[in-house]
Amino acid sequence: EDIIYFVSDRPGGYGGRDIYRVVKLPNGEWSKALALPPPINTPNDEDAVFIHPSGNILYYSSNGPNSMGGFDIFMVQRDENGMWSKPMNIGFPFNSPSDDLFFTLAANGNQGMVSSNRKGGEGMFDIYALEISANNNNAFLNGQIINPKGKAIPEGSYIILKCLDCNDAAETILSPRMRDGVFVSKLEKCKNYELSYYYGAESRKHYTAKFKTNCETSYEEIIQKVLIDDDNKIIY
Repeated sequence: EDIIYFVSDRPGGYGGRDIYRVVKLPNGEWSKALALPPPINTPNDEDAVFIHPSGNILYYSSNGPNSMGGFDIFMVQRDENGMWSKPMNIGFPFNSPSDDLFFTLAANGNQGMVSSNRKGGEGMFDIYALEISANNNNAFLNGQIINPKGKAIPEGSYIILKCLDCNDAAETILSPRMRDGVFVSKLEKCKNYELSYYYGAESRKHYTAKFKTNCETSYEEIIQKVLIDDDNKIIY
């Protein structure tokens, strides 16, 4: 009951909404509100703070430059000297190409909850509960279709992700977010994948890339960028 974290868009911050901290002074009064330093606060918006019961781990949402979607959930840790660690995106499946906010960790540490407007929900923002595994042996695809002039990607664009050596050799159809071309998917470790980009009413295949997930590392993010020109031709 000695520290309060809150979000404000008051003048003097680093961008839109920023995270602030006040502490209770020895005389019982509250200190001046100070914005947490960059790179926690960015020129974009930070929101939805949650402090871990330990008091030293802060979860929050940001739509800053390291977000895979709109708002993503990040985590920072404060050391014994009061210094904050570099923000870490907590990744898929907590984060998605949509907006993910108000992360809350259950008291037992085995379940997290988040409010998200991702596809497949019941309405606008829905509440999702996700189990937290002690074995963080995960990989995920973080992809984006980009027009360097900032134009919208073609209507009808989609991606087919195929695991070439999985037991079921399943194909997954991914729909990019139309305003910025972002798409994500969970991957299996130590597997070969093929990614194909299609667009237009005729579903014309336009680009194919192959990659393999690592067999050793416990956590891996595969980055796949598809750069297109105004005629929807692949630049790289």
